[in-house]
Amino acid sequence: MSMLSNVPQIKAHASDCAVHNGPALPAGPCDCAELPAKTAAEAHAELIRKLTELPPPAIKGKADADAVNARVEHMRAIQRITNEYTEAVAADTTDHLPGRMNYAEADLIILDAINEDSDWDVIPALALAGCRLRSTVRLAIAA
Repeated sequence: MSMLSNVPQIKAHASDCAVHNGPALPAGPCDCAELPAKTAAEAHAELIRKLTELPPPAIKGKADADAVNARVEHMRAIQRITNEYTEAVAADTTDHLPGRMNYAEADLIILDAINEDSDWDVIPALALAGCRLRSTVRLAIAA
């Protein structure tokens, strides 16, 4: 039995969900009736629970083909769990953004922000999508 059979698959939004309204209508936050939205805190608790239930398979001595395949299945399961968490946190973040915007585009921008491109800034990208964010950080200016 595959380790992945115990890991829930990431669910897509329902076809009539508001995130799919564009381009004819403004896309909105998720309103899928069958998919309850998770808060970032709920997604985090679920991530930790799932990770603790999925220890890596032991390898005693030198690995054989079965041991390597078991570890690969384990890594796939971990990847699926972390992807599910990342998507839930991105959706929760997007649902809390102010302004009128294309929510599907904003969700992709939030997901793109986790890439390690230090020259890319999520805040101006969100502004182009219609989400203007204020900064609460005051920069100190030398007198």
